[in-house]
Amino acid sequence: MTAWWIAARCFAASPPLVLRQALADYPGSLARQIDAIQWLAPYCLTAADHERDLARRAVSESVSLHAQQRQRPHGRDLARS
Repeated sequence: MTAWWIAARCFAASPPLVLRQALADYPGSLARQIDAIQWLAPYCLTAADHERDLARRAVSESVSLHAQQRQRPHGRDLARS
């Protein structure tokens, strides 16, 4: 809890210094992480669309296979068909 008060005092005393430190571009910084996330966002959206299509196809195939199983007579062997 003390760290929050120290950070608040630093921000109140010198906002530009604190903002410059928070937004500085160095490895592991918030600014670098935001840049990386923004750069990856289009790839992630494309990958998510692809996965969604694969899931839809899998569901459709599963529904189709279940429908085919219901249409076959129970005593019929698959090897003879």
